[in-house]
Amino acid sequence: MHAFESIIRVARTFDRAADHHDHPANSLWSRVGRQLVSRAGVARGMNVLDAACGSGASAIPAAQRVGREGSVVAIDLSPRLLAIGRARAMAHRLRHLRFLHDDLRTPPVPDGSQDVVLCGLGLHLVPNVVEGVQALWATLRPGGRLALALFGRDPFAPAHEILMTALRREGLSDEWHWPWERLATVTALREVLMMAGVPAPQVEVEEGTHPLPTAEDWWTLVLGSDYRAVVDRLAVDARDRVRRETLAVLEQRAIGAVRLEVLYATVQKA
Repeated sequence: MHAFESIIRVARTFDRAADHHDHPANSLWSRVGRQLVSRAGVARGMNVLDAACGSGASAIPAAQRVGREGSVVAIDLSPRLLAIGRARAMAHRLRHLRFLHDDLRTPPVPDGSQDVVLCGLGLHLVPNVVEGVQALWATLRPGGRLALALFGRDPFAPAHEILMTALRREGLSDEWHWPWERLATVTALREVLMMAGVPAPQVEVEEGTHPLPTAEDWWTLVLGSDYRAVVDRLAVDARDRVRRETLAVLEQRAIGAVRLEVLYATVQKA
């Protein structure tokens, strides 16, 4: 897939996912976003760029930390998620937070201008990850920090494989590769950063889970995430079969949580 086609696909996927993205069942976005801001050391008066910002999981807490003395520029490819983010910023009276429609490979801030650059659970969606990292790194001033959050190994197990089994019956999963797999280990992440000319990061692996109080909460997560790109390719009747089969297995096995390993990486510019 060409880079332009990939960008269009990502934008369309998350525009469709926007109606479920911020559902209470999908609290993982805000939880990881707050953690990323904390680990990045965002503080009052800083200039922050939040790349692949979604609806503001990192941008909102970052703007609250920097205060009016600082600024946060949040960029994403999904107009619908950006609209949600702007509404949230207005509700919190965060006038120093701007949500802009832009590609992280061409960030709308000058090189050497940012104290912190954040990218939470979005780097795997960039067609050329090395190019994306180089563009973000260039915006940092000397002493600035790049902070990344990425999905680790086997995200959403065991529900992921249950979904894959249902999709195989519809003939889809064998042709689909989940982009998060290419950055799911510390070794893979360090190799990408090295290729981008970025020093070796400090990486902490947080092993945890995401709760599923009901089986239906899993389908809400599917509709509000990367999975939307796959399920929306199905005809309505096939999508309903996948949903019913997946939820039935979850209920039968009494699965109340899924795996959520997150890699947090930070690196400071000399």
